[in-house]
Formats: sequence, C-alpha cells, structure tokens
Amino acid sequence: MLIVAAIREALDYGTGGPKQIEQLYTRDMLERAFGDLDDVVIVEEERELNEGAGAFRNVGVYRMTGRKP
Repeated sequence: MLIVAAIREALDYGTGGPKQIEQLYTRDMLERAFGDLDDVVIVEEERELNEGAGAFRNVGVYRMTGRKP
C-alpha cells in the first residue's frame, strides 16, 4: 500500500498543496490511522508538482508504505 499525504507544516513553508488544514496530515495522524499495517515506513519529502501549462510548484508530502498483516 502506498499513501501520499500533504503535510500540515507545508502551510508554514508556503510550498504549495491544499490550504485547508482539514486536508493536511501529520506523521502522528498517519501512524494512528494505519497502525494496523506491518512494515510501515513514513518519509517526509518535498516533491515537484506539475499542474500543467508550465505551472510547477514544490509541495511537502508524507510518503507512506505498509503491508497488510
């Protein structure tokens, strides 16, 4: 399973992504929501988002992988 979620800290950095706090995540939220998975790995990273017509921006995301038990 692969999940990519925009990070709440991105609002402070102005790196793009959703502007509504309800659509952003923390590492703790992901750990609680997917705590039943095995081999969970959560990586915080900045990725370039291509929004078309030459519109690029950086966004902060968590990339999480895990395996169903």
